[in-house]
Amino acid sequence: MLEKALLDIAKKDLEASKYLFDGGFYPHAVFYLQQSVEKALKSFLLKYGMIKKNTLKANMGHNLKRGIVIFFKQTLELGKKRQNVDEKIKRRAEKNVEKLIDSINSSKANVEETIRMINGIENMFDLISTEEPGAKELINFLSPYFPIIYSIAALFGLSLLIPQNCAENTRYPSNDGKQNPLKIYDEKNPLIRSYGDLARIMEKAFLRYEDMSKKFPEQTINCDEGNCL
Repeated sequence: MLEKALLDIAKKDLEASKYLFDGGFYPHAVFYLQQSVEKALKSFLLKYGMIKKNTLKANMGHNLKRGIVIFFKQTLELGKKRQNVDEKIKRRAEKNVEKLIDSINSSKANVEETIRMINGIENMFDLISTEEPGAKELINFLSPYFPIIYSIAALFGLSLLIPQNCAENTRYPSNDGKQNPLKIYDEKNPLIRSYGDLARIMEKAFLRYEDMSKKFPEQTINCDEGNCL
């Protein structure tokens, strides 16, 4: 299947990126890291019906955040029916996840902040006060969806941090020669300084994605209803 092929290639891109980074080929490492993020994200979107095959090469741009929020809302709606939880619990869950996506979106210009936000997903349940009414029910409701929340939020964050134009500016200098990839992506560059953390996030996202695929194999968004990116 196409989504599996994309995921397999994304894993190889990450391996190539790590190899190049270890050799000091920093622009090339960022290029393959960006390619890994892009293919993994599109694999996810394709698997869960958020994107069509004929739009795989398109730039998702601002529609990506909207699509992810729709995806989570529809996924949690299915969860509400499966677990027979109260509508208020589902709405609180939606607000928690949407707040997370907004936070990652707002931190996209800062490498360290984005990494902190993504790593913080691991402890997102700690942010829910156990003294709040219905806190236990909310945590129980969200827990099965942790692999989904982590993998898509991590890929979303990295796609903002390492955008598609990195595929261009890591390989070619600007027309006036002032922007040279070899000088931009040196040891002082924030992406290079934090490369180890970024690679570990990708590796964890792959694991969560595979875990999620086993638990939630069905498509959760219908493109025919205008929800495609």
